[in-house]
Amino acid sequence: MGSSLSFILGVSLILGPADRHASGEEPSEPPAASAKAAESPHLPEADAKVPEAKLPDAKLPDAKRENSSAIPDAVAEQAPIILDNPMSRNHWFPVWGYVGARGYVAGDHMAPNGLAFHPVFTVDLDFNIGILPDKKLYMFGTSTFWAQRAQDGLTQDHWDFTKREWDAIVGAAVNYWGPLEFRFFGYSYANLNRGNSKIVSSGYNDGVAVENRYYLPTDDIYDIGRLGFLSLGYYPSKVMVGGDGSDFKPGFFARAYLTYDLPFCHSYVYGDGQLICEDGFNSRLGMVDAGIAARPFPRVGGFEARVGGSGTFDVQTNVHRGLAYFGFRLNF
Repeated sequence: MGSSLSFILGVSLILGPADRHASGEEPSEPPAASAKAAESPHLPEADAKVPEAKLPDAKLPDAKRENSSAIPDAVAEQAPIILDNPMSRNHWFPVWGYVGARGYVAGDHMAPNGLAFHPVFTVDLDFNIGILPDKKLYMFGTSTFWAQRAQDGLTQDHWDFTKREWDAIVGAAVNYWGPLEFRFFGYSYANLNRGNSKIVSSGYNDGVAVENRYYLPTDDIYDIGRLGFLSLGYYPSKVMVGGDGSDFKPGFFARAYLTYDLPFCHSYVYGDGQLICEDGFNSRLGMVDAGIAARPFPRVGGFEARVGGSGTFDVQTNVHRGLAYFGFRLNF
């Protein structure tokens, strides 16, 4: 009996682990291994090595460049270079205008004393000084000095010309709403070296006027040559000379100055037309000045060459006069 029990216990010890393996059960871990796993705060997967993330080799842009511009270099090279506008006058007491000269090759001009002459050249000045920024309030003045070819007893020292006429306008302008501007000015057209005497100067026209202008859109309100406008005004006094040399009392007037940019040499065409009425609304004197202007030297942006023509037409007397000229301006 004892030997039979020993035999059965031996067989059960041999077959027991094999039967559990065959049934899919995993053998239990030894007590020491189980205790070690319970004490470890990490799971077995945490011990596996994680592949390191590789950063790109390209250098990141520094903070200074990233903050200043996000435009790629290729795009930045193609973009036009925009410089600060040297004509900008957004401060107190700005000054702008131009000085220039014109030479005449043909035609004649009526002087204030009613005698026509053939001019040789003119010296032109347009000077403006702002009282408030952005042309809100400013003073303006224009001056044109006329010279004619010398004659017997009439010369300017040893030069082959003599002074003939001096035209001047002085006034003030105020920008009261958007593109609208109100102007008040006085004018004087003085005759030089002519009159009843060939030596003593005499004869002049003068008076005052008011004008309301509407300025057309522009990139630079201080660029007089490119600044187009439409205007209506009135001469309350005093006298002007017509195309036939007779004086008349001016009344209402209308004026338009227009420009159009051309695609070469920083050039543009311009046209300045004016109609002056007599005693109110009676059309009397028409004036026009048109031509082409170019600024061929970008480094000297203020230099401007001009070629054009000007003329007057007396509606009532049917007398017209014309001039052809070339000249230059220095804008400031």
